[in-house]
Amino acid sequence: MKRLSVAVLIGLILVQIAAPVIASTPSSITIDQHQSSVSTDQVVQLSATVRDSGGSVISSAVNWSTTSGHIDSTGLFTPGMIGITVITAESGGVNSTTSIEVTRGYPFEIRSDFNQTNVSIDDTINLNATLVDRAGNPVSGDLTYRSQNGHIDHDNMTWQPDQIGQAILRIIYFELELQVQFNVEPGQPSTLEIPYGLTVQSGTTQHIFPIAKDSHGNEVGISKAGTLTWQVENGTISPTGLFFANAPGVWNVSVNSSSGAFGSGTIRVLPAQATGLSIGIESTEVRAGSVVSLSAIRSDILGNNGEVEIPLANWSVPTGSLFVEQGKVKWIPSSIGNWTIGVQDQGFSSTIIVNVVQGEISGIEVLLSENLLRSGDLIVVSIAAHDAAGNMRSVDGAWTIAPELSPTDQGDWYELRPGPIGNYSIFAVWFDNETQVVHETEKILPILHGDLARIILPQSGTRVASDDVLSLNPVFEDEYGNEVDNVPITWIIDDVDVTMEVRLAGDNWAPNSIGMHEIRAMAQGVFAITDVEVIAGTPRYISTSHDEGISVDSGYGIEIQITTTDVHGNSALASEVDFEFDDPLGIVTPSSEGDGYWIVEGGQTGEWNLRMRTGSAVSDITVNVSHGEPVRLLAEISENNPEEGGSMIIRIHAIDQAGNRIEVPSDEVTIKCTAGSVSHLAADTHELSIDQSGDSHSCNVYWNDLIAQRFFDVELFCLEED
Repeated sequence: MKRLSVAVLIGLILVQIAAPVIASTPSSITIDQHQSSVSTDQVVQLSATVRDSGGSVISSAVNWSTTSGHIDSTGLFTPGMIGITVITAESGGVNSTTSIEVTRGYPFEIRSDFNQTNVSIDDTINLNATLVDRAGNPVSGDLTYRSQNGHIDHDNMTWQPDQIGQAILRIIYFELELQVQFNVEPGQPSTLEIPYGLTVQSGTTQHIFPIAKDSHGNEVGISKAGTLTWQVENGTISPTGLFFANAPGVWNVSVNSSSGAFGSGTIRVLPAQATGLSIGIESTEVRAGSVVSLSAIRSDILGNNGEVEIPLANWSVPTGSLFVEQGKVKWIPSSIGNWTIGVQDQGFSSTIIVNVVQGEISGIEVLLSENLLRSGDLIVVSIAAHDAAGNMRSVDGAWTIAPELSPTDQGDWYELRPGPIGNYSIFAVWFDNETQVVHETEKILPILHGDLARIILPQSGTRVASDDVLSLNPVFEDEYGNEVDNVPITWIIDDVDVTMEVRLAGDNWAPNSIGMHEIRAMAQGVFAITDVEVIAGTPRYISTSHDEGISVDSGYGIEIQITTTDVHGNSALASEVDFEFDDPLGIVTPSSEGDGYWIVEGGQTGEWNLRMRTGSAVSDITVNVSHGEPVRLLAEISENNPEEGGSMIIRIHAIDQAGNRIEVPSDEVTIKCTAGSVSHLAADTHELSIDQSGDSHSCNVYWNDLIAQRFFDVELFCLEED
């Protein structure tokens, strides 16, 4: 409890010490340190210290003021105009000042400087806007002006409207935009427009009311034009525009004003009650394709003759066409000749005969005697000059013709006989003496194939297997070798009509019998013949002349014939056969007899299998190989040397060229040995009784024309001592 009281007492003492001393009056005021420069986008918090005469800080209200911008009672300064801003702090009659440099901030808005927004369409408005920061200070930056009304001259910074009414001028700087609305009014009168189609009857009056318009065609009140002055070609007119019609016709009317605006027009004066009707035309000889003006002239009871407007339906022309242009009836004749033109109105009618001749030449073209151009055809080409209405006459010009068309000059025309198909050009030039104009034309001639002249089939002697398909693939050509398309063909094979079968097979023929076959193709009076050899198809079966087996001596050959049979049962000698001969020394080679003949040569003795393969066929036959003729006689003796008084076994046999063993009859063999006598034991075995010792003893064996010789040493027999 004592500790808590002491703490509270110490806290109260500290509070009393920290509290400022309140003096009666301030003696000085100091503005605390602050930043010296600030942009209009920033704010600065200022503070000031007030002291009494003793220099102690006292609590006294501070009043703030600034030469630009705004500062509140707490000293928060918001910049205004750029430049040096002086800020004053005052308290109790004493004050202190400081200065801050205010710089431009970032663009904040666009300010319009237009004096007025009600403008005339004749005015040129200077573009006047300023980019300012938050405080309204001008900021540099390129402004963009846009408007859908009129034209903006960016070089001279002006805007010229071209439509009356409300116009929006957009002023843009990046994301900032200001829209200024203008009211565009009509300009000063520039022209006076006399209404179109004024019509009045002779002897009557018509009030004419002109319309004033500015330079852009906008209507302006007629009062702005000032005083009007009238002039008329025929008849009379008052200052107020009251016209008195006199002679029939179309008469010019003009009006001027004190404002400088003027205008002109026409007024049609119709005759009074009609007494007759006639046709007015420039000439009774006109050119085809030219525009001819026609007029209906009416006579009235006052003796006036004047042109009147009559509907096109009241006119009749046998050639060409009629139309109305600026109130005038126009006729464009087309066909050459004498033609009668008629018109009728109010019970009156009139006709006139006009001679239409060819018009001024407007171009040339190449004329062809044939519509469809084929290779080998005779084609006549000429140059025709035509007028605007299409009337033609033949002319003689200069030609440039592709050589593939084989041109022949015939004077004022050419004869063509094209050969190869394709697109070929003809170029013609003609000089018109009347108009001094050179006319040119080019025509591309598509040359098609001519009539069928030949059919090309596969070459005679072509071979095809009986189980294969021959693509006949006929080629059709005209006289010049151009290919002809889509020719239906009749097929005859071996005097049998097979058209349907071949067509359904896509011009393919599937033979079923071997041998030579004649194929004939006929179309459009043209035929072709080819001979095709049908050979046996893929072998399905194999047969030989020794299907029961072959017996052959080693080293000798026997000829066999191998025949194959295809799926249709056609037989043929086999020229290509793969052999698998189990005889390791046997071989099979083609025979000199030709295809289908083979030589089977035996090798090693025994019974062997011979497998034959060709196509999808396989066949086996048995080959028995016997030994061949003996070519060598062999005598076999022991490798150990015999002793005197003993014996030595000799085995005798022969071999043929393949090494096959041949047994030698003992009664046909003669054996002569230098070491003793020889006796036959059994089969190929003989025994030599040795009665002489020594080196290089020999035994010679003789059989037929063969000899075998062996050398050996005989050791001396010695008795062992006890």
